[in-house]
Amino acid sequence: MAASEVEDIMPDARFFDTSAPVSLRELAELTGARLADATAGDQLVSGVAPLALAGAGDVSFFADKRYASELAASQTGAIFVTEAAAAQAPASAQQLVTGQPQAAYAAAAARLHRPKAIPAGPFVDPSARLEEEVSIGP
Repeated sequence: MAASEVEDIMPDARFFDTSAPVSLRELAELTGARLADATAGDQLVSGVAPLALAGAGDVSFFADKRYASELAASQTGAIFVTEAAAAQAPASAQQLVTGQPQAAYAAAAARLHRPKAIPAGPFVDPSARLEEEVSIGP
């Protein structure tokens, strides 16, 4: 899948704003993970994606051996993995080693993709026709 197609899937731009790219060093500090290659700390990622959809600018995670084939084929730039699974990660992926890969991935997602703010107040299209006694409130 092309990177532009992944952008249409992860995350949904209708609901999330994507923050500026973040370094692997910052992700390691945020999640308590250990960067397997300390020299890769300045590498940037700009999104999160599942193994099968991740590209070079994404971070993903591996926590279930049922997804070993997707791990082997993944094009992800970085991956949260356990110490035991680190040897299975693709050579092209920087490893962020942690005891809780899925939780670390969730923290990375929250850092990179923030929910859009919804302005307060009711929303009614100016062309909408409302019946008498209709009440619109919070």
